[in-house]
Amino acid sequence: MAADAVPFAWPKLRQFVEGSVGFSAVTGNHLQLIEGAHATLTMILDDIDRAHTTCDLEFYIWNPGGIADQIAEALIRAEARGVRCRVLLDSVGSGPFLRNKLARRMRDNGVEVVEALPVGLLRSLFVRVDLRMHRKIVVIDGSIAYTGSLNLVDLRYFKQGSGVGEWIDAMVRVTGPVVKLLELVFVLDWLIETGETLDGLIPVNAEDMPVPAGGARSRKYCRQDLGSGQTQYISYCSRLSTLPGAS
Repeated sequence: MAADAVPFAWPKLRQFVEGSVGFSAVTGNHLQLIEGAHATLTMILDDIDRAHTTCDLEFYIWNPGGIADQIAEALIRAEARGVRCRVLLDSVGSGPFLRNKLARRMRDNGVEVVEALPVGLLRSLFVRVDLRMHRKIVVIDGSIAYTGSLNLVDLRYFKQGSGVGEWIDAMVRVTGPVVKLLELVFVLDWLIETGETLDGLIPVNAEDMPVPAGGARSRKYCRQDLGSGQTQYISYCSRLSTLPGAS
């Protein structure tokens, strides 16, 4: 797209998305585009090892092997030092990992590993099992996030016998106010799959409000409706739209 076309196209795009998802664009973010799957997973691994409070991961595919196993071990280490670690994985995409001994070891060491959209013969009679959870989100301490198209797989161990080359994906590391919207997406999915209540799940304090970290304008999509009584965190995240430059 030509540079002179961007100012014309952006207001239309912003109006379309705001009308679709109900959130305004949020400025004050810093986005780092990461080149390569190994570099991305290494950065996630390092951020988990530096985590203090929470590590939330949500993926369509977690495939055993290589650096993906190192991330599992990092979550176990984080849990041991008092960090709450939650992993939400699609039942179909991550089926082999969910049945893997490493997933059992994670659970045995306190990491909360939850299967999203479980499938089964009886269940298939009442729901569409082809509708899957394709998220790729990592949120660390509510202040650092990753999102993009990369699943949690070490490409050296993924579909090596399929006769195709390595997948090419993009991922960004994000800091700034939009991290809370990514966290909101994870929390909503987590509540739906676990039945937990919102109270006490994430502290909502004035000092928890993220500060601007850059000049990027961002937006994240969220589709679930929790119903009445689950609005505290949603209202909190909606406050991000009132930050200077958000609209």
